[in-house]
Amino acid sequence: MKDTLLAISAYILSAVFSLSFFFFLFKLLQFNALLGFALLSFLILIAILLITDPDFIQEVEE
Repeated sequence: MKDTLLAISAYILSAVFSLSFFFFLFKLLQFNALLGFALLSFLILIAILLITDPDFIQEVEE
């Protein structure tokens, strides 16, 4: 029961964080489009680097 409560709390917390980030990004794009696109480009670059890095996700050897 405790594990289920912790998992649900983690999902709710991550949803709140993601919603607040998207609202912040929307307000930033309204305020300064260049700064907003720079932040988006930086996040996309980080995501691409992490996805293409072969050592980022390693299989567990047993």
